[in-house]
Amino acid sequence: MPHPRLKNKNLVEKISFSVRRGEVLGIAGLVGSGRSEVVNAIYGRIPRCGRVFVEGREVPTNSPRMAQRCGIGLVTEDRNRDGLLFNFAVRENITLHRLRAVSRLGVLNKRAESQRAAEYMARLAIHAPSVSTPVLNLSGGNQQKVLLAKALFAQPKVLLLDEPTKGVDVGARHEVYQLMRELTRQGISLVVISSEFPEVLGLCDRVIVLARGRLTDSFARREDSEHRLMRAATGVSEPIPTRIRQAEGEPGSVPQE
Repeated sequence: MPHPRLKNKNLVEKISFSVRRGEVLGIAGLVGSGRSEVVNAIYGRIPRCGRVFVEGREVPTNSPRMAQRCGIGLVTEDRNRDGLLFNFAVRENITLHRLRAVSRLGVLNKRAESQRAAEYMARLAIHAPSVSTPVLNLSGGNQQKVLLAKALFAQPKVLLLDEPTKGVDVGARHEVYQLMRELTRQGISLVVISSEFPEVLGLCDRVIVLARGRLTDSFARREDSEHRLMRAATGVSEPIPTRIRQAEGEPGSVPQE
C-alpha cells in the first residue's frame, strides 16, 4: 500500500497473519496505525503487494467483487459514507452483493428478493416495518445490522469487520456480539478491528497489534492484558521477531484450517 505522501514508503509493511476457521482475530492499534488499510487491501479496495489465501489456496482479491467470489466479506467502518445505500430499501441493501441468488436467467425476482431479505431481517433481529422500509428511516443499530446482513448474504468464509459496533447503542451492541458468536459456531472466520481495547480483548481469541504501519505484538486471549496492548499500540514494545510473524502465516494471508 503506497504511502500517499512519502516516496518509496508504504502505509503498512511486513504484516502477515492467519485466522482459523471459527476463530475471532482482533486487529488493534491507534488511529493511523494501518488497521483499516490492512482489511481494505485484503478486500481489494486499495492497492497492495503480498498474497491472500483462503482455505490454503491463494486467491485473487484485486477488487471487492473478486474478494466476494473468493469468500471474503467486509463490513466497512463508515456505513454512512460507503456502507449502505440510504436511498434504497432494506431489501435492496441486503441483497446487493449477491443478486444472482434472487435472479433467474439474469432477471431479478422481486418476490424471492423480499423473501430472502425477510429471512435475514429475522435472523439479525432487524426492527423495521417491512423489507420495503428505506434504510434512512432506521435507527443506527438497525442500520448497522442491515450492513451486517448485506455482508452475510454474500456467504463469506472470512468476514472482515471494521468497527462493527461503531455508533450503536448498548442493546444493539450486545446483539452484534451474539451474532458474531453465532457466526463462529457456523465456522465463519472473523477479523475484527475496534478502537475500544476492552472490546478487542473481550471478543477475540487472538490479537495482533499495529503501530505506525507495522506489526508490534501478537498474543492469545489467555495472554492478553490492556497494558500489553497499549504498550504495543504506542510502539513502546519491540517489534515481534520475524520467526513469529512467519509462524502466523504468509504475507497478507487469511488461510483457514
